[in-house]
Amino acid sequence: MMALVLALASCSGGSSGWGGRLNPLNWFDGGSFSVDERQSALAPRGGYRTETEYRQLADQLTALSVERGSVGTIVTATALMPRQGWFNAELVPVDGEDPTEAVYEFRVEGPLSATAVGPARSREITAGAFLSTRDAATIRTIRVIGARNSRTARR
Repeated sequence: MMALVLALASCSGGSSGWGGRLNPLNWFDGGSFSVDERQSALAPRGGYRTETEYRQLADQLTALSVERGSVGTIVTATALMPRQGWFNAELVPVDGEDPTEAVYEFRVEGPLSATAVGPARSREITAGAFLSTRDAATIRTIRVIGARNSRTARR
């Protein structure tokens, strides 16, 4: 078997002998080359999103408050979930067509095991978001979206 490999490697390049293309020692000696970015345009500008949203929309929004301060605005929303144990709540910004409106989705992660229904107070979950003074200057409406309803606050 070894003799066959040596025989093939030695006669692979004509007069070049061991320098032929079938010689495994020469496979990566071709040097490096650069790929023009226009030829490899499979990725969108700005790249692919690395995060996949796995959380669900909160069931029913019950409250929305907007507190203005000297350095920005705090938006707080409360949702009533169908049972206890929901966690990892966040107001996720959503791109909207109106630049004077800030739109958020209330996203939550479901319980990992079966949980009790319990009283309404034990099924509430709250999330918040911060808008800087500069970002809040052009905002006239803040809307938070849930699975069954949405809440809006206006100036």
